[in-house]
Amino acid sequence: SGRVYHTKFKQPKGYDGTAETLLDDETGDPLVQRTGDEPAGFARRLNHYHDDINPVLEYYARQRPPLIYTVRTNIAPFAVELEIEVAVAAFTKPPPLPAEAPGSSSSF
Repeated sequence: SGRVYHTKFKQPKGYDGTAETLLDDETGDPLVQRTGDEPAGFARRLNHYHDDINPVLEYYARQRPPLIYTVRTNIAPFAVELEIEVAVAAFTKPPPLPAEAPGSSSSF
């Protein structure tokens, strides 16, 4: 049907926690839960994600200057905002100009 339901946050109208009542609101057709959405499937997908993303994060963290900035999100929202501002400033600050070689002159 293309409609999306969630057994906790957006349940079909007649759902009482049993598979027999897991039915589409409009058609009454039985709904199925994808195997990847079950806890074991989700854990497997999350592990694959980490396997794929960790080498990418490590690569960008090794660049000089580092191209990754970690922002803590387990702190007060205003503090998260400050950390984001610091990160953005670090990435948008223009690079320093190269120092002139000793004895060189830049007069015109």
